Amino acid sequence: MDAVVLFVMLLVLVATLYASARISIYMTKRSICKVVSIFRANDAVDPPRARPLEEMGLSDRPKFFNFGLRDYKPYAIHALVKAQIIQATFEGRYYLSEREEKELEQRTGLTCDVQGVPRNTPGSGNSKVKAR
Repeated sequence: MDAVVLFVMLLVLVATLYASARISIYMTKRSICKVVSIFRANDAVDPPRARPLEEMGLSDRPKFFNFGLRDYKPYAIHALVKAQIIQATFEGRYYLSEREEKELEQRTGLTCDVQGVPRNTPGSGNSKVKAR
């Protein structure tokens, strides 16, 4: 009896860890799409039209003592800067590199709709429908 309870508890623990990892991945993808849509809405798509993050309502630092759900946008900004999809100018302004975004979309299959919600494309590793 004790072995069964221990096994069930271990199974619940593994399921919880798996679910939290999947939720974190989804929230990061959603934040990446929202950050890209914010850059497009502010027309910061090339160096002459680059804008500071604060002007677009974004921050590259997580807010501490913020109650509620975690804001994944600062993490998404860091990931996009590292992937060179968002590029910085010398004045501390940022813009969206459309060319790099298309390349990342081809590599990962992550596309965003107009509202900034991620969707899978056929042929990406995350899609249930496989391309033929």
